[in-house]
Amino acid sequence: MAGVKKTAKELAEMVADEIGVHVSAVKVFKDKTYGWRPEVYVAPQHAETIKQAADEAARELRTKYALAD
Repeated sequence: MAGVKKTAKELAEMVADEIGVHVSAVKVFKDKTYGWRPEVYVAPQHAETIKQAADEAARELRTKYALAD
């Protein structure tokens, strides 16, 4: 895992910026497997596409950032 620690709020802001949604639609949670994971709250018709984009953004961001405890 990456060494630069970021808060859940900071990571949510980065994911939101990356996928083009409002920051209030993204929450970041601790994850035993990946260190952290994004959860996106959007309208059902957009959920799958946005979730996939958030997961891809998280994969890239995890190479640089870890969730601060």
